[in-house]
Amino acid sequence: MADAHRRTPPISFDRVADRYDATRGLPSPLAEQVQEALANHLGSSLSLEVGVGTGRHLLRLLARREARLVGVDVSPAMLRQARARGASRLVRSDARMLPFRDRGFDQSLSTHLLHLVEEWPRVLAEIGRVTSQAYSTVLELEEAEPDLSQEYRRRARDEGVGREAPGLSERKLPERLSADQVVRVGELAYEREGAQVIDDLASRAFRDQWEVPAPAHDRIIAELRRQHAGAKVRTHLDVRIASWRADSIRQFAEQELARASRANAVEAKAVPGTSSADRRRPLPSAP
Repeated sequence: MADAHRRTPPISFDRVADRYDATRGLPSPLAEQVQEALANHLGSSLSLEVGVGTGRHLLRLLARREARLVGVDVSPAMLRQARARGASRLVRSDARMLPFRDRGFDQSLSTHLLHLVEEWPRVLAEIGRVTSQAYSTVLELEEAEPDLSQEYRRRARDEGVGREAPGLSERKLPERLSADQVVRVGELAYEREGAQVIDDLASRAFRDQWEVPAPAHDRIIAELRRQHAGAKVRTHLDVRIASWRADSIRQFAEQELARASRANAVEAKAVPGTSSADRRRPLPSAP
């Protein structure tokens, strides 16, 4: 299986590194509350952020003297952005094959990563392997009205080009494995101009847009502008930090990998003469 991972190129956010931060991020003061909560949570532990991207969390945490963090990402361009902003302890790596020793970090963190990876249990297995104490994620529970991102995805599906994220969102992880600790960080309700939200979508900075052909993308954006450019998008954010013991993550990942292996064996019997390598779909990894 490891050989298959090396042959399959991971998905990189190189193409949107220059506009990634402009289309993401929490509004103030919620962003500051998250960093304060993460700093208190991680303390002086040696910690690893998997899918560090441009360093949205890592840089603010490093501004605190006690923080000891290493960031990993598969995208050279995203890591260049992080370095340009002052981060130094950065490693380029596929999240499915982390280049660190067993239990080398006290704590680990990932946010907005697992939903991009079809083989997300392998990522969690690696995170569990290199972590001795706990794994955490920032849960950004968002409700928007109107939800223009969701409407874009619906229209893409109507065009016959939309698809669901290949992996499991960190937001869904507590539904599969109860968190050992959940810290409520804060809530915020705010408004944005519909035109601003549509401009973000028009920039094609989001992974689920990359396979939408340009003509279909342009039609969708034009229709969104026609209907919603003058609207106010009302958003409610509820942010929490969820944590699991490292041994819980390791055990859960092993169970999910075993389940996937059994499913592959059943599929192999159903398709005689086809090897597992022939049937395997690409297994992406991204920040």
